[in-house]
Amino acid sequence: WIRFDGWRPLVGVLLRLHALNILPKKFEQSIGGYGPDLVHPNGDPLPPSPLIPSWWASNSEEDVKAKNRNSIPDPSKPKPKTGFLASFLGVGSSEIQSNEPKEKEPPVFLRLATPEEREAEALAKKCILDCHVDDLLVNETRFLRSEALTSLAMTISDAALKVVKEGLPIQSSGDTDIDGRASPNAAAETANLGPPLFEVNSGKGQGALRVPEDQEAAVRECVAAFCIDLLCELTLRNRDRLALVWPHCHDTVMRVLAWASVPPGLLERAVVAVLRVAVRLLHREEIRKDVLRALNLLVKLPPQASLAVSVPIASGVYQMVKVHSQNIESTQGWHAILSLVESCSRHPPPASNIGYEALCYLLRKNPSPIKLTPETFSPLLDAVLAYATAPTLVSLSCLDLLCNLASRIPSLLPMIEPKTSDEPVIGSVGWAELWGPLLRGFATLAREPRGDVRNHALLLLERVIATGGSEEFLSAPDWKACFDTILFPLLRDIFAGDFLSSDGLSSTDETIDEEADTEFELSVKKTRLRSVMLISKTFLQHHAAMAAGLQTDEFLEIWLGALNIFNQALQSASAETSHVPPSKADNDLLAEHIPEAVKNILLVMAANGLLSPGGEPLWGATREAVK
Repeated sequence: WIRFDGWRPLVGVLLRLHALNILPKKFEQSIGGYGPDLVHPNGDPLPPSPLIPSWWASNSEEDVKAKNRNSIPDPSKPKPKTGFLASFLGVGSSEIQSNEPKEKEPPVFLRLATPEEREAEALAKKCILDCHVDDLLVNETRFLRSEALTSLAMTISDAALKVVKEGLPIQSSGDTDIDGRASPNAAAETANLGPPLFEVNSGKGQGALRVPEDQEAAVRECVAAFCIDLLCELTLRNRDRLALVWPHCHDTVMRVLAWASVPPGLLERAVVAVLRVAVRLLHREEIRKDVLRALNLLVKLPPQASLAVSVPIASGVYQMVKVHSQNIESTQGWHAILSLVESCSRHPPPASNIGYEALCYLLRKNPSPIKLTPETFSPLLDAVLAYATAPTLVSLSCLDLLCNLASRIPSLLPMIEPKTSDEPVIGSVGWAELWGPLLRGFATLAREPRGDVRNHALLLLERVIATGGSEEFLSAPDWKACFDTILFPLLRDIFAGDFLSSDGLSSTDETIDEEADTEFELSVKKTRLRSVMLISKTFLQHHAAMAAGLQTDEFLEIWLGALNIFNQALQSASAETSHVPPSKADNDLLAEHIPEAVKNILLVMAANGLLSPGGEPLWGATREAVK
C-alpha cells in the first residue's frame, strides 16, 4: 500500500541506520558481498575486495582480518574521543586519526569509545533486528503490489543519485543519461529528490545524520553503494516482475559506470550488481540488451579502474559463458564478453587465471559449442592470443585452442559476405578475415624465445596447413599470400636467429649454465629443422594448385623464395657446425635434411611436368638457384 512519497522517509531512515552500522549484520553481508553468483571456477569464494573499506558493514569478520592482517597499530596516534552518541548529539570532531588511509578511515561516529556508547549501539541493533527490516525491504517484496514495488525501487534509485550528486567528488563531462547523452534536466532531477539525507557539522535539519566534513565523501560513498546493493537484490528477488524493478537498477548502475571518476567502493558495487544480474538473468530476453550494454561500459573502464575490479569481472564473465553461452546471439554482446576475457589476461592472478578458464570453457569444455560467426571469430582469436604470452603451460594450451579455432573455419566460410571496397585485397575474403589472422597468430608464437612454445607452434602450424588449408578452402592467390606474408618472413627470422636468445637461462652455477646452454642449442636446432620441414611439406602439398592458379612469374617468385629459404637454412647449419667437434657435426640433421628436401621437391615437380629441360623460365631459374 506504500506508494510514491510514502517510501521516502522509510528509505531515508534505512540509509541512516546503514551509515550508523546498526542494521542486522547478516542482512548487510547478504546483499553487500559477491553472493553465490560470483565465485572461483572451482566453487571457492573470491578474495575480499581491496576497494571496500574494512569499516563497511558488508565485510565479514574474515574479510576484516584479511584486510587488516598487515596493519600495525601506531601507538603515537591519539585514541578516538567521540563516537556513536556524539553523532546524534552533533558534537562530533573531525580531528581523530587512525592507521588506515584517510579515505578508508571509519567515521568518528563508528569509533565507540565508552561503555555507554557500546551499550547504546547494542540496544539499537537489537531494536532494529526485531523490526525485521530485511523482510520489509527485500525478502517479502515479492508480495508488494506492483505500484508499491515500483515506488520502492524508484525511491532507492533517487536516493542513490541524490547522495552521490550532493557530496561525492564525481568528475564528469556533464550529467548523462543511460544512453550517454547530456541530460538537460539533471539539476531539476536532483532538486526533486527530497530533503537532504546528511548534514555536515550542523545542528540544523530534523533527523539528518551529522557527519564531519572531511568524512562526508566516505559516508556518502558507503550509502550510495548500499542503495545499489538494494536495487540489485530487489531485481534478483523479483525476477517475475523485472519490468517494475530492473529499469531503476539499470538506470542507476549505468549512470555510475558512465561517470569519468567514481569512488572505488561505489564502482565495485556497481560492477558487481551488473555481473550478478547477468549471471542470474541473462537468459531473460527483456533485459538481455540492457545487461550486454552495461558490459560494454565495463570494457571501457580506465585501465586502473579495470584492474581494481578485475577479479569480480573475471568471475562474472566465467559464470556467464558457463550458464548463458547459448543465449548470447548478438555480435555486440559477444564482442563485449570476449573483450572482457581478453582484458583479464593483462591482470595478475586470480583474474587472469579465471579469464583463461572462461576462454577454455568456450572453446574446449563447453558441452554446447559457442555459436561462432565470422564477426565473433576475430575477438575470440584476439582473446586466445592475449593469453599466449602467459606461463609456458598456458601458452601451449593456447596453441591447442588455436587449432580448435582452425577446425571451425570451414563452417564459417559459407557465412562470409563478399566485401565491396575499392581497396586492393590480397587473397580471398576468407583468407583476409579467417585463415590469415589465424596463421599469423601461429607465426607470432613460432617466434617465441621459449623453445617449448616455439617448437609446438611450428608443429601445429604445419598440421593446420596440412589438414585445414586444402584447395577447397584456400585458392592459389591465398597460398601466395600465405607464403609472402607469413611463411617466408617467419622462416627468414628463424634462420637469422634475431629473436633466439638464451637470456634467462644463465645461472651462477657453471654446471647448470652448461646444461642450459646445451638445452637451448638443441631447442634451436629443433626449431630450424621443423622450419625446413614446414616449408618443404607445405610447398610439396600445394605447389600444383599454385602453379595452376597463378601466373608463371608469380609461381616462380614463390618457388625461388622457397629455394632462398633452403639456402639460408643451409648456411645457418654450416655456421652451427663450423665451431663444434666433428662427432657433433656429423650428426647434424639439419645439414642432412635440406638437400634431401630440395631433391624431393625437384623430383615431384619434374614428375608433374613443371620442370623439364628447356621449360623456361622455371628450368633456367631453378638451375641457377640450385647452383
